[in-house]
Amino acid sequence: MAVGPVEALGGRTEEAETVREALVTELAKLEGVHVVSPTTVKRYERARVPVSWMARLLGLAVVVEGSMAVDGTARLRLVDVHTGRVIAAGEGVGELVAAARKSLKVQ
Repeated sequence: MAVGPVEALGGRTEEAETVREALVTELAKLEGVHVVSPTTVKRYERARVPVSWMARLLGLAVVVEGSMAVDGTARLRLVDVHTGRVIAAGEGVGELVAAARKSLKVQ
């Protein structure tokens, strides 16, 4: 799994990056879930490689994408890279991690 950039709507860049780091930390705690390091993901971003393509190159099945709304709400989605289907969604890190745990059937 890779956590892509959280789009900062309304200039909330720092908050969006904080959400991204929290997602990596919390998702990595799930048993049986491998999360690619943010450094690796950012390397692909700097090369302007789309997250879905990067995930395929790394052999990943799912990515996390989302945005930080102007009101500060993080709207996040767990997406199947092969089909583009949203597997789980939530507002905030805790809600997405809980939904991911349920959808991926992990502890």
